[in-house]
Amino acid sequence: MTVSITEIPGWQTLTPEQLREQLLEVVEIPINVQVTFGDIETVLQDDTAAELVTSTVKSAGDMSARLYSAFIALSGNGLNLSLPERQEMIDQLAASGSWPDQVRDAIKAMGVERRTRWTDLGGEGEVPDLATIAQMQESAKLQEFAQLLGQRITAAAMLAAADSAATEQSVRDAAIVEAGA
Repeated sequence: MTVSITEIPGWQTLTPEQLREQLLEVVEIPINVQVTFGDIETVLQDDTAAELVTSTVKSAGDMSARLYSAFIALSGNGLNLSLPERQEMIDQLAASGSWPDQVRDAIKAMGVERRTRWTDLGGEGEVPDLATIAQMQESAKLQEFAQLLGQRITAAAMLAAADSAATEQSVRDAAIVEAGA
């Protein structure tokens, strides 16, 4: 798949260095996966931390129907942790249960995939060097110019065709004149 740098805001005015920085930026993409307490224990690789998480969620569930539902889901078929409200819920549970930051972060990470913008835009392998990025940018600018030129030529030809005295040659001539402009 070809990477389109045109999806980066302001790509026309950025330097190749700035574009490369943008392509190296790490983005978080929500992933739709059902997470269970077993999955959490596997990720944490620490029985004590996993028990802390389980007991915090269970205790909170005793006070809140929403958290009780989360406890039931985590105990059974799983809970989608990618949703923003679930990410906030993890923050709240971590604060109330005094979870270490790495435990909170590991659980939150189960709901997102971290990757570079380069990969997110379809790039494979390493982010290209500055010379390649400059070529990509110039190519994108030329493609944009060609598209705009095509639109102008089409508009001129359509305008000429709307004339009641229009002929095929007069429409062609109008398009040629606009292309040469």
